[in-house]
Amino acid sequence: MFAQLTDLANTSKGGKHKGVEYPSPEEFLYSSKTAGEQRNTRISWASRPPEWLSNFSFSTTYAGLNVNEKKLAKLFSEVAQMEADFNEWAANSLVSTSSTIYQDQRSLLDLREASLATDLGLSKVWELHNASPAQRMLEANLTQNANFADFTRRAADTNALFALTRETQGGVPTALSSLTYAQFNADVDRARISDPLLDSMLTYIAQALGEGFGQPLHEHDMYAKVFFDYHGPPRNLPQLAAA
Repeated sequence: MFAQLTDLANTSKGGKHKGVEYPSPEEFLYSSKTAGEQRNTRISWASRPPEWLSNFSFSTTYAGLNVNEKKLAKLFSEVAQMEADFNEWAANSLVSTSSTIYQDQRSLLDLREASLATDLGLSKVWELHNASPAQRMLEANLTQNANFADFTRRAADTNALFALTRETQGGVPTALSSLTYAQFNADVDRARISDPLLDSMLTYIAQALGEGFGQPLHEHDMYAKVFFDYHGPPRNLPQLAAA
């Protein structure tokens, strides 16, 4: 779905009439927002993998990265096709996502995608693909808060440790992961009390990521998504709360 939306945004160009330049629909919608709404939009864009973004949304979010738009579009388009082909293969093969053959094919696909990015001179863009939303927000200069950066590094270290544990031991004990995440949440909650800039940034993020649900994202769901790149359903959706 995001690949189709990206293609649509990239092909919906602005124009010129009687010497006057007109923005594309996406550029017009963004420019019509208030400064706070634009900030929330950039936060939302930074929370997504870069291949989900149009040329405009990518260059607006990562203004410090000077990339060739045609190469960027080529990378995102070809990656989307690779992913579609892989998903079709997995569905037709009826292989489990935990099976060795699935994991081997997934690793090969990851290498192909990274190689394509390198060949196009877009290795930095692909680093963003492998980054957490919090790491991408730092890259996009949406915040330079020291506590936010520290929690981002801590979450990355935790993810790396848990990934190694899964690889060598087959999984992470539930008690350990639950305690680790609970302690992380408590530490962020405590830091927000003494650091109003951190609290303000995380409030912005909760609002931005909750726009599609009509309410701010629950704090601990937001921490999981932003710092740990977890994509589970938020706990405060009305249908989940009623269940």
